[in-house]
Amino acid sequence: MGLVVDVSARRQGLGSKLVDVAEHWARAQKLSSVTVRSNAARDQSRPFYESIGYSRSKTQHVYRKMIGISRQA
Repeated sequence: MGLVVDVSARRQGLGSKLVDVAEHWARAQKLSSVTVRSNAARDQSRPFYESIGYSRSKTQHVYRKMIGISRQA
């Protein structure tokens, strides 16, 4: 699942409200934590999540190799 606020609507508190709703749902499910994944390229997400109490617990790299598709006759 993903939570994304459109660029034109950012800095208006919508992200905090989305996270609040997700956390409320998690508590209702009796979950003990919420994990958020954010692409390293999203520079603005790190300060946002840290400002609402989240801490970074892991850094990850994703590797991809394009191998093409071979058509056999």
